[in-house]
Amino acid sequence: MVRHRCGNELCCRPEHLVEGSAADNKRDDREHWENGVDFSLL
Repeated sequence: MVRHRCGNELCCRPEHLVEGSAADNKRDDREHWENGVDFSLL
């Protein structure tokens, strides 16, 4: 599965794409919800 680390649906930067599992993707969603946006990725 390809994960998009910054959570911005309009982003098209290849360095924000990483390989991972469905569990990794869910963890990303939870971290984004709990901690907000990681501004270093925007």
